[in-house]
Amino acid sequence: QTEHHGNATYAAMIESVDQSVGQVLKKLDTLELTERTVIIFTSDNGGHGRITSHLPL
Repeated sequence: QTEHHGNATYAAMIESVDQSVGQVLKKLDTLELTERTVIIFTSDNGGHGRITSHLPL
């Protein structure tokens, strides 16, 4: 276990986002829209305070 792998809830949330983004990208590819689509992925609150150094965001 490293310093970045001690929060199962945070890891599960990141995994969920990863899977959801993957589904969107797969659908765009299936519809042959990937060449005409710009994908912007943002976050509004910075990283998890215990995992990153983005405090106090």
